[in-house]
Amino acid sequence: MISISLAGCAEKEYQIHDVSVIKEYYEKINNTTDWKKSPSFDERCAIMQIPDDMLNNIDTETLFDAVINYPFFSYINAYTNIQDGVDIMLENFNGIQELAKRSDSPEMILQKYIDEKVLNSDEISELSSQEVVNSVFKLHNMEVILAQDFVTKNLDEDKQEQLKQAVYEKYLAKNKLKAYDGFVLTFFKVCKNENIVFLDFEQDYYSMNINGISVKIE
Repeated sequence: MISISLAGCAEKEYQIHDVSVIKEYYEKINNTTDWKKSPSFDERCAIMQIPDDMLNNIDTETLFDAVINYPFFSYINAYTNIQDGVDIMLENFNGIQELAKRSDSPEMILQKYIDEKVLNSDEISELSSQEVVNSVFKLHNMEVILAQDFVTKNLDEDKQEQLKQAVYEKYLAKNKLKAYDGFVLTFFKVCKNENIVFLDFEQDYYSMNINGISVKIE
């Protein structure tokens, strides 16, 4: 896993607070001649960078939303080890590089994750199939970023406990729903932080070890 040091940014005033600005930029790039003439992954990664004047003016919460909506984010799922795909993204996408540097990222990402809801069966039945897919992948992408060292290793003990509680509760909720098949254990598969250990919950579950992370599974 790539190591990135955090930089202070608390006093900076940002002008971009709406992720639609970045989504529109992504869409604009998709329609350019350069994009259509650049078939290789490396060439397209080079084109799909957030311009510096935008990147330096995006507030951290909006930047996080821009990262989880990055058009190449789904490519990480092509790797047997998801973290291998994330490391390539960290090497090639300036959006996640900037997110990893900001000192306010870890707590903000944790809070965004806590606030994100797992769909219940009634909501799933009322939404279109595409809306369900979008919601499932959004939570998956959030957990991938939440599991990164630049987040987990920069949270204090209280925040780490909040993280474990939130991840565990979402695991239980996802595990009951077919819509989340294949995405139930995202955080556990990606997180390599040995300090994030799931052994202090109820005894109604047996323990298993995933990539060095101990977790109780129904």
